[in-house]
Amino acid sequence: MASSDMRIRFDEVTVDIFGEISVSEIEIAPRNYMEDKVYTKKASVVFPNTFEMIKLMYDVRMDNDWEMPDSLIIRFDGMNDPLISEYGQYAQAVKITNANIKQRLEGVVEPVCDGHYMFGPAAIKEMGYDAIFSSMFVAYEFNRLDQKLSLRIGGGVPDAYTVTAKVNLENLSSLGMQDLMSMPSIDSLELVYQDDGLMKEVNRFCSSKEGITVEEYIKRFAVLPDDYYAISWGLIPNQPMKAAYLDFMKNPDNITITSYPPQDFNPMILGVYEAQYLVEVLGLSLSVNDKTVTPFELNVPKKGYQAKQQANVKEKVSEPKKRERMAVKEPETEPPSAKKEQPESPLRNKIGASRVIPPDQISDYVGHYVKVSVERSKHFTGILVSVEPDTVSLQLRHGGGTFTMPIKKHRIESIERLR
Repeated sequence: MASSDMRIRFDEVTVDIFGEISVSEIEIAPRNYMEDKVYTKKASVVFPNTFEMIKLMYDVRMDNDWEMPDSLIIRFDGMNDPLISEYGQYAQAVKITNANIKQRLEGVVEPVCDGHYMFGPAAIKEMGYDAIFSSMFVAYEFNRLDQKLSLRIGGGVPDAYTVTAKVNLENLSSLGMQDLMSMPSIDSLELVYQDDGLMKEVNRFCSSKEGITVEEYIKRFAVLPDDYYAISWGLIPNQPMKAAYLDFMKNPDNITITSYPPQDFNPMILGVYEAQYLVEVLGLSLSVNDKTVTPFELNVPKKGYQAKQQANVKEKVSEPKKRERMAVKEPETEPPSAKKEQPESPLRNKIGASRVIPPDQISDYVGHYVKVSVERSKHFTGILVSVEPDTVSLQLRHGGGTFTMPIKKHRIESIERLR
């Protein structure tokens, strides 16, 4: 089989009487010799039954109004993995990242796993795997009675791990093209990491590199400073999260992050909130080995984060210069008593000295343009659209559109009227 852009070769096609179509030994070769070939040992499509398979193929062929079956599974197994090449871009990126993390942690904490903060192709192969990602699948199940669709997308490596993203949609009347193109409501989202042997191989690999036992290697993570996690993970876990991770290292099973977003969820909201507030806004929860971790926090270090020990060294070096600057005091151009008082603005006299809205009067300003100040000196400016017992909602502009953002009252320090 060929097209103007690529050549497709395969060994055989098998149609099972129970509704499965599979194709073996698939090779897709781009006509541009500079591009890599794509190889899959087996690709399969699984229908609920033979009738559903034949019906869909017939309707599509005859250009009839068609509807997807109530369930479907599409799998690709034995895929060639371009990431496993030791000369590819991923391998080079891992080397650069590991060197950068090692440099930033120098003098803060001893290298962990012999400087392997990320695992490149060479380390993965040494653990006994020949791929970083070799299989993927897309599957869904539709419940017509409840009008709910469960969609799963994932992949991984056999005997290593599987990662699955699951989206539960509701208010979907059918699986026809018109309904699929509409925007159904999101009920919940899940991201699941299922360990099938990778964590044990990582523990064995790293303990061997450090010349210690697996138990000693795991114990090191109990005493690592926050700087290690901030720089190598990009996240500073709290104590319950650290304890859960230690439990996972000892008994690796699964890690699940679940989200129950608000009904009026708009993806644009993600560009407004800081990471630490997403747990509350998106209704996030974390479970490790089927145990809920409380509290779950996203403490993401700010851009340019510097290890505390290194920051202290730089601060001591700069102290003499700082004292010099403090010793030189600019003379005042005029004594404080001679400074003239600035005349008050007519607008300030009209609305009063303070624009801050008292908590018991917030609902009186629905429809007004306000500024909401929350902790850490963060501000949101928009139209106040509603006031509930626990939240206030603002209409904000972002990316050429508008969306409504709820803010919990306990986070609010003040609300000011702007106009």
